[in-house]
Amino acid sequence: MGRHETPLQTMILKWLTFKGIWHIRLNVGGMGYTKKSGKRGFVKFGVAGLPDIMATEPGTGRVVWIEVKSDRGVMSDEQIRFMETALEKNHHYILAHGRGGLDDVIKFFDEREARRTT
Repeated sequence: MGRHETPLQTMILKWLTFKGIWHIRLNVGGMGYTKKSGKRGFVKFGVAGLPDIMATEPGTGRVVWIEVKSDRGVMSDEQIRFMETALEKNHHYILAHGRGGLDDVIKFFDEREARRTT
C-alpha cells in the first residue's frame, strides 16, 4: 500500500466500523526471521492481487472486496485477475479510487441498504 492510499483506507475502515459492517483489513507480503539456530527463513502471507479490505454485505453475507488506490494508483495484473475471479464467483468488488473512493464505498452499501428496506 502506498503512503498516499493509507488515509483513504483509514477513512473507509472507520466508516465500515461506524456502520457496523463486518470487515477485515488484509495484508500481502512477507518477512524474514532468524531461528534460534541462527538459520534464516522467510514467510509469505496473502496471495498476489488480494484486495486491501474484505467486508460482507449486510443482509446477504455476500463477500465485498475493496481495493484502495490513490489518485494515481493503477491496479496490477494480479489485482485485475483477482477482481475478475471474484466477480465470476458472484462476489462484489469495489475499486475505491482516489478522492472519490470513500464515496464509492458509501454509495455501494447505501444502495444495497435501500434495496433491503423497500
